[in-house]
Amino acid sequence: MKNSNKIVCIIIALLFVSTGCEKSDDTVIVPPLVQNLITNYSFESAEDPSIEGWTFRDSTIYSFYPGAPVGGGNYSVILRTVWRGPFSFNSLMTKVAIPVGAHRYRLSCWAKRLPYGAGFLALFVGSGNVDSMTTTIRIPITDTVWTFYSKDTVIINQDSDSIVVALHGGYSNIQYPDDLTFFDLCKFEKLD
Repeated sequence: MKNSNKIVCIIIALLFVSTGCEKSDDTVIVPPLVQNLITNYSFESAEDPSIEGWTFRDSTIYSFYPGAPVGGGNYSVILRTVWRGPFSFNSLMTKVAIPVGAHRYRLSCWAKRLPYGAGFLALFVGSGNVDSMTTTIRIPITDTVWTFYSKDTVIINQDSDSIVVALHGGYSNIQYPDDLTFFDLCKFEKLD
C-alpha cells in the first residue's frame, strides 16, 4: 500500500508539472546596470575628506563639512560664492571619457545652500579644457535642506569628446559670510 501511494503521488505530480508548463513567447529584458563614471562622488577617502579625482583653480574657495545626506558618508564639500570671473575659476571639476556614439546619461547630486548660496551643478561636453566646451546641463541649487537634483540627457560622441562635471560655487558682486553651497553624492551615470 505504501508503494501504491507513492506511485499515485508521482503520477499526480507529473500531471501538475506537465499541464502547467507551456512555452512562453514573452521575452524578459534585463535593463543594463547603471554605471557611475565619477570615482570619488562622495568626497571621502579612507573615511577622511578628499577631493581626489577632482581639480580646481587657485581662486576656488572650497572646504569640507562634517555632515552629509543619508547615504553620503561623513563629509560633503562646500563651495563659496566668489566675485565675478570666468566659470572655471570657482568650481571643482572632474573630467570623464565617454564612449563613442549616442548614449543616455544622468547627472545628479545631493546639494543644499545657505540663504545666499548661488551654486550650481554643470555638465560640459567637448574636447580640450572646460573653457572651450559646450555647457550641456546647468542645475541651480535652490533649496536650503539636502535635496536630490537630477537631469537626464543624451550625448552623441562623434570622436574623442569627454565630459566635465563641475560643482560651482556661483558668483556674486556682494559677499556674505553664509553664501555657501554644499554638494555630495555627485554622479554622472551611463544609463544604457
